[in-house]
Amino acid sequence: MDEPRLALLQGDLQGQWEIVDGVFSRIAARHGRIAARQGRRSASVEQVEALAYQLHNLYGACEGALRAAVDRFLARLGAGGADDG
Repeated sequence: MDEPRLALLQGDLQGQWEIVDGVFSRIAARHGRIAARQGRRSASVEQVEALAYQLHNLYGACEGALRAAVDRFLARLGAGGADDG
């Protein structure tokens, strides 16, 4: 892959992984708050739903990062394949 295309892919992936990291941080924070309350009471339905929503966001962010990589490679294959240098 030539350097400009590689730079675009790296930029796409960096942006997606920053989203993944942010979502993962929110999940860890929510889990920490739920775990801290476990001694006193069970997690509320709202807390579990909020955590489930963040897990869904994490899946979507990971999917976006993988799709960015796949799209770049498929575009490269469509433009001449692996032998075009």
